[in-house]
Amino acid sequence: MLLTDLLPIHKLLPALGTPLPLMRVLLQSTPVNLLFQHPNKLSNMKKTILLGLFCSTLLTAAAQSQQLLELQHLEEVTPPNHQLLFFSLKIEDPKILHEQRPDWSDAVLLTNDQDTFQVKALYHPIYKEVWIHFFNATYRLYPQKVLGIAIGEKTYVSLEYQNNDQLYCGYFELLSEGVPALLRTPNVPHSKKRTAYWVKSFDNPPTPFSPSNKSILKLFTRHKAKIEHLLKSKQLNAKKAEDLVYLFDYYHELNKR
Repeated sequence: MLLTDLLPIHKLLPALGTPLPLMRVLLQSTPVNLLFQHPNKLSNMKKTILLGLFCSTLLTAAAQSQQLLELQHLEEVTPPNHQLLFFSLKIEDPKILHEQRPDWSDAVLLTNDQDTFQVKALYHPIYKEVWIHFFNATYRLYPQKVLGIAIGEKTYVSLEYQNNDQLYCGYFELLSEGVPALLRTPNVPHSKKRTAYWVKSFDNPPTPFSPSNKSILKLFTRHKAKIEHLLKSKQLNAKKAEDLVYLFDYYHELNKR
């Protein structure tokens, strides 16, 4: 039995709650499992060293998982190279490219392995895909192989979600980072469809969220009194996108104190 079977470690990680690859390796390693399951086999010095390593890695992983909304501000980013071929599929159909006439933006891609790449990219609302452009060609990103991508001022995250009892992997726009995270389904421009919001906590799939002042108070039970005071004092309306993001950001700041 591994430590991951005993400890709900996902509840200790903030932001979107997806354990980092480094954390998985650490939790499944023999020394760390010895620390928690067979402490009598280790000297006090070894216990101290292992516990310090575990806590340090946990804090580092938590800090990294909070940085999705800061991707576009990273300074050390890898230029496009052939590694990107592992994360994408080339679009060969010239008709698709000619009809769509992509408008590329500067973007920063974060892979599941915590690698970052500077690319040209766009989110395609009709195909519900992220396209990247490098080496004079256009590629579809595999959502299963990326954590997120910052395209211009918007950040998209790749998450598994359920639809009609089927499990899919797709992109959501990340509006507010924390527990719970606020997400939005990107709509087709000029579409009359109502904006779909979602919330996500820890390892749970995103769940639909219908924003209103009442649903906000129901969701933020931990600081309900302070949120209720904020709603009244600033006359906020959770049905407005900017007010909704403000409320989530405020709640996340309260949780940091």
